[in-house]
Amino acid sequence: MQKNTGKIYYSASDIVNFLECEHLTYLDRKHLDSPMKKTADSEDAILIQNKGLKHEALYLDYLKSINYSIVDVVAKAGGKNASIQQKVQATIDAMGAGADIVYQAAFLEDNLLGHADFLRRVNTPSKLGSYSYEVIDTKLATKTQAKFIIQLIFYSKLLSNIQGVYPKSMYVVLGTNKEASFYCSDYASYFDNLLERFNQYNDTQINETYPNPCKKCGLCHWRERCDLQRINDDHLSQVAGIS
Repeated sequence: MQKNTGKIYYSASDIVNFLECEHLTYLDRKHLDSPMKKTADSEDAILIQNKGLKHEALYLDYLKSINYSIVDVVAKAGGKNASIQQKVQATIDAMGAGADIVYQAAFLEDNLLGHADFLRRVNTPSKLGSYSYEVIDTKLATKTQAKFIIQLIFYSKLLSNIQGVYPKSMYVVLGTNKEASFYCSDYASYFDNLLERFNQYNDTQINETYPNPCKKCGLCHWRERCDLQRINDDHLSQVAGIS
């Protein structure tokens, strides 16, 4: 979630966060208008991030080894300091040129901002020509999780607006190096309803929510703030051994 020239942009992670903890969405929105101190990433979180980047890099090396033509969007756009508009244009250019793989693809439509790990060319006609693209994301987990599919369908939806057709499939490369595939049509309607709920939540005056403990807490950047509120409120979650 970020604000640029007065407009708020949402990512796939923001929608996943909304599903997992509405209080996280509430605090992220509040932070845009009134910046608050975030909890620094733990050593475990940093380790997971680094391992995730290594997994992505190894998959990129694999794609290079089988002689795919690959366009690195960030490099094509001019480096890490390139604007999102430059990255989006570099993505569109790479797709138009028919690259086998588009790495670090960027999408921007209205208030939705996406960064997909990989796009892979397939032989399905689109407005690009006799081909189109499908999304691949790399994840360290050994099993597919629901939030991975939400991210994939988010990117696939934005991708469809560029190429004129919805991708047939989307993929996640797990930590086991197994590639799991999913039909976009199985999840598109659910995602559209979720996106509508998410936009309605953010477009209306958001009422303050409460930081009830959830699975997201361990890696959340607001965890210290929420822990302190529960302690001050003598919340039931502070009772040892409570179920």
